[in-house]
Amino acid sequence: MFSHESGRFQPMLRFNQVFLRRMLGEAERREQHRSGVTKVAARHVLARRMGVGPGTLDNFFRGRIKDLRGSVRDRIVDFLIAEIQTEKYRLEHDLQMALLCADRVDEHAVVAARAAIAQATELIERAPRRVSERELS
Repeated sequence: MFSHESGRFQPMLRFNQVFLRRMLGEAERREQHRSGVTKVAARHVLARRMGVGPGTLDNFFRGRIKDLRGSVRDRIVDFLIAEIQTEKYRLEHDLQMALLCADRVDEHAVVAARAAIAQATELIERAPRRVSERELS
């Protein structure tokens, strides 16, 4: 799909299936680490938080579902965007606390943190947006 901006056609960014699998895999590993549960249990927790069936995520990871469509895809993308935003806010907070509390600031760590924040911001800005009913009225 293409968008027309300033007389040129540019491809519109969409979360493709490989990217979704990778991001969901990362979310699954974070949940597993955070909760101390098995991979299957972490997947079930994520499915509940996303509002989709656990079997849907299992089938998607196993390649039984080639393409996520409609509301299921929207719920997963919304969840991933919220996760990225949460991570961005956490990074910003950690950076501010480190700058306030440190006697000596490690410039390499500050640059790395700012790069991670910029990457999260770019992902959020380029993510596909859905128009909610509130925005229409």
